[in-house]
Amino acid sequence: MIMRFSTDSTITAPGFNISSQFVTSKCSEYVRATAVGDTGTITTPDYNKRHKTAFVCNYVIMAPTGYQVRLDSLTVKARKTSSCRVDRALVNGVSQYNYPTSSSKIFCGYKTETDVLTSTKGRLYVAYEGTKRKSKGMQFKYTIV
Repeated sequence: MIMRFSTDSTITAPGFNISSQFVTSKCSEYVRATAVGDTGTITTPDYNKRHKTAFVCNYVIMAPTGYQVRLDSLTVKARKTSSCRVDRALVNGVSQYNYPTSSSKIFCGYKTETDVLTSTKGRLYVAYEGTKRKSKGMQFKYTIV
């Protein structure tokens, strides 16, 4: 589910006017690794050509007990915006699914990052948020260490 809040300058009454939109995503995945050394590559689809609305992809990589997930590389193909607020990849390695800015990394633009981070609690959360016009998705590679 995506919840976005915005103000409406035409409404001057006190209070809030909030709406929510449920968006189903066929590009979300939960991966439970079974052994140290397991690797994987996940690529989001190019939704720019298929969807008429914004989309979100969510991925959770879970290491076996006592091990961590290392994000080896992340390639983002997203529109560059100020503060990466619209099209972006979000990464959190401390098991916080809501991606707080204090413990998450945010990437936008067209770039490849290497040796991005290693989880500290055995789970890696990665999300991609895109809009219909300029989003080309992302690809990331991980290893269980």
